[in-house]
Amino acid sequence: MREKIIDITQFFSNDLKSRSVARELRDMIINEKSTRVKINFDSVTFVTRSFMDEFYNVIVTNKNFDIELINFSPEMEAMLDAVKSTQHKSKKTTEKKISGTDLKFSTISEANKYLEALSFL
Repeated sequence: MREKIIDITQFFSNDLKSRSVARELRDMIINEKSTRVKINFDSVTFVTRSFMDEFYNVIVTNKNFDIELINFSPEMEAMLDAVKSTQHKSKKTTEKKISGTDLKFSTISEANKYLEALSFL
């Protein structure tokens, strides 16, 4: 099994602040001919939630990648866990109850969606 180690700070900053960095890292992994890639976070000092969200969605959950994260700090692990906990949760749907002519919605967004769907022609 061929293995490749990517030292993330050799290609990007010590501060990983944007979604585009995660996408560029994904592209690097795709271009590797290795069957397994280790991503070394040793010199990374800061990651944003935006970076970690994109990193999770385009790299961690990608079934085509065999990835190992090395030197991943407890703070980065906590950020990744926070991102994971907010992904792919099913939206709570509430039943619209009609009592007479009253409609009840649990959120403004839900009411807006209902109103946008009405046809006034």
